[in-house]
Amino acid sequence: MGDKREGESFRVFCYGGAKRFEVRRLGIRSFRCYREGEFEFGAGLNLVVGRNGVGKTSLLEAVCMVLRLQSPRSAKPGPCVAWGERNFCLEGDFVEIGEGGWERGVRLAVENGEDGRRLWIDGDCVRDSDRYLSLGRVVWFSGEDRELVRGSGTMRRRYLDFLCSQLFPGYLKVLRDYERALRSRNYLLRMGARRAEVEAFDEPLAGLGKRLQECRQWVMPKVKERADEVVRWLTDGVENVEVNYLPSGGSELLKRLRENYEEDQLLRMTTLGPHRDDFAVLINGRSAGDYASEGQQRTLSLGLRFAQAAILIEVCKQSPILLMDDVIAELDGERTERVLRILLEGSQVIAATAREGILDMAGKMGWKVMRLKG
Repeated sequence: MGDKREGESFRVFCYGGAKRFEVRRLGIRSFRCYREGEFEFGAGLNLVVGRNGVGKTSLLEAVCMVLRLQSPRSAKPGPCVAWGERNFCLEGDFVEIGEGGWERGVRLAVENGEDGRRLWIDGDCVRDSDRYLSLGRVVWFSGEDRELVRGSGTMRRRYLDFLCSQLFPGYLKVLRDYERALRSRNYLLRMGARRAEVEAFDEPLAGLGKRLQECRQWVMPKVKERADEVVRWLTDGVENVEVNYLPSGGSELLKRLRENYEEDQLLRMTTLGPHRDDFAVLINGRSAGDYASEGQQRTLSLGLRFAQAAILIEVCKQSPILLMDDVIAELDGERTERVLRILLEGSQVIAATAREGILDMAGKMGWKVMRLKG
């Protein structure tokens, strides 16, 4: 990332040697409000326009789901299945573009729901989700991102997990194993089981938890650096941001779990571990959740999201697809202009809005406009 904050010389993303990754076509069946549909996207900037309730957010969610096998709106796939159906099916045609203009296409498909999950790469059914997930990356922006600044730690942990799962192969498996061990330990605590039965899960919990926290610890300084640089540029140097990781249990998680048994027994839940991690967001040295205005919170959340994109480009050498759900419409004029300059840097963008007034600007900037009608 650059360190200049004036004029066109500032760039959020360093694309040197990085490949572009874009979606060109998406087929949808039985997903959310869509019984069936097919959509084509352009390289660069895409704007999805339509009134509330016609499926703009669901379209962006489908792009995220077919690439990352995760919904940014739901922890489980069940709510994504259209009413009255058993499974949803998504199929996307993607292209990776390297320096010199070479292209490599790939077709990804996922079917998920009551009958379990099946994956395809270029028509071949695959069981290796790590291989599938290694192909493309996304960053999700939404109007709810202010909760990253002012909300509970749940959304901030989700932010870290979504980023780490795209950086570290196997991270999701470790996270799922940790969650299973945590559920078992919490069940025993609720049932009033003997201490030895509860503590049987301490070692696996601590071992898996250490691996998760090492990944989060590694990525947090990068989040801090990138987010601060974006926020400084968006605010013309008036504001700066600090992001400080707060690991639950520290470096001796196993010891702390044993020491904390009586409190866990009293509360009937495990009170230490990665599931209680958080990070503090400060603006100009003060708690952003307590002191930042609505506008400042929007700027900070944008800084955190653009930081994800910059880190993915730096580490994975591939530009993520930026999915923006009703974000641009919430910004004031000057910050909108600066955000749009970031979006022009190179990643494919798919943005959704209900505001027709943005169409003139989109036309001048050469956006591909898709109108959705209910």
